[in-house]
Amino acid sequence: MTYVQQSIIGSGGYMPEDMRDVQEIMASGKWELERIITHEFPLNELEQAIRTASDVDHAGNVVVEMKG
Repeated sequence: MTYVQQSIIGSGGYMPEDMRDVQEIMASGKWELERIITHEFPLNELEQAIRTASDVDHAGNVVVEMKG
């Protein structure tokens, strides 16, 4: 979830070249991409994750772990 787009996003809908580019950026080590994730929640705390993601003054990207 990300407040900028105000949406819940997933990994679907991307082209193979998009994923290749992202993997190359991440592998380069040039940027600390983990820093854009400000909060992480387990799936059973989805409601709190949504509340947190909507607090634009205190949250950037919120990750919900979909492990089951």
